Amino acid sequence: MQLITQEREARKELAQSLNIQDTVSRSLGILQSARMMTNDEFMRLISNVRFGVSVGLVNHIDYSEINRLIVEMQPATLMLFSGKKLTASERHSLRAKRVSDAFSPIH
Repeated sequence: MQLITQEREARKELAQSLNIQDTVSRSLGILQSARMMTNDEFMRLISNVRFGVSVGLVNHIDYSEINRLIVEMQPATLMLFSGKKLTASERHSLRAKRVSDAFSPIH
C-alpha cells in the first residue's frame, strides 16, 4: 500500500508541471483531429491521455473508453471490424477516424 501511495503522490506532483499538462492536452488534441495515425503514435498519445485521466487533468473520458480504444485500434482488430485486409495507409486513416469520432466533443 505504501508503494501505491507513493506512486499516486508522484503522479499528482507530475500533474502540476505545465509541460506535463501541455503534453496531455496536445495528445488529446491530436487524437481528436488527426487524419492519419500509426499504431505506435496512437499508443503514445492514448497513454498520455490515460495519465491525464488518472490525475484529473482529463475529466470527460473514462478508463473503459480508453481501454476499449486500445483494443479496437490494433491493426488486426481494425481489419477484423472492417471485414477486409487493409493497407497500412488505410489502417492509419481508419484508426484516426475512429479515434476522432470517439473523442469528439459531441460524443
